[in-house]
Amino acid sequence: MSLHHCLKSRELGGSSPSLTSHYTLKMNKTIDSSHNYLFTVVKELKASLDTGSYRSAESGVKALVNCLLNANSPGEDVFLITPQKRTERESFVELGGMHQLMRFFRKPFGHTDARLMEKTTMIERGDLWNEVLVLMREICYTIPHLSEKIFSKDAIIFLFTLMSHACVFEN
Repeated sequence: MSLHHCLKSRELGGSSPSLTSHYTLKMNKTIDSSHNYLFTVVKELKASLDTGSYRSAESGVKALVNCLLNANSPGEDVFLITPQKRTERESFVELGGMHQLMRFFRKPFGHTDARLMEKTTMIERGDLWNEVLVLMREICYTIPHLSEKIFSKDAIIFLFTLMSHACVFEN
């Protein structure tokens, strides 16, 4: 089953096995060369989140923003979803990137109720939270059916309670 077919099947509500465990070194290099080093960026994001450190996670998210949200060519509108951007974002989901972003909703980064998170900490880390939220918004906009599968009841509660912090309310 091809990667593209697997992603389409998932998007349309079906299920398919994850291909990430079957990727070879050659496939990883191909993904990196055709999608702004996406495989490496997702791997680095996972490693940075595994440390539990905000500083480390912040560098992983910044690399991801550069990979997924920047224009692929000069003069290109960053919010226009080209076929290339769509493929990159679908590949990001298939590589487990969205699951890595969801880790921000759990400890040590998040909490079951974001109102319990210290306001000063949220203000200090507001840029990081906003980048995570923008990434999630853009990916869910590109792959509409993804939100039904990825956001649990607990995640939705966390998002609503996160709005109590002014620094992330807009996103």
